[in-house]
Amino acid sequence: MDGTEANYVAVPVSEVEHQQLSEAHPRGLVFQFMTGFPPRYFIRLDAR
Repeated sequence: MDGTEANYVAVPVSEVEHQQLSEAHPRGLVFQFMTGFPPRYFIRLDAR
């Protein structure tokens, strides 16, 4: 980012974080219907 390189590791979020993200970024019913109600997976990038 901005010319700086860094190493990160992808980490699955906890159930609490998943719930918070789902509430903060809801998906509309039309979107879900049109995409076949796909599961939603969140990850967090932690610096190494």
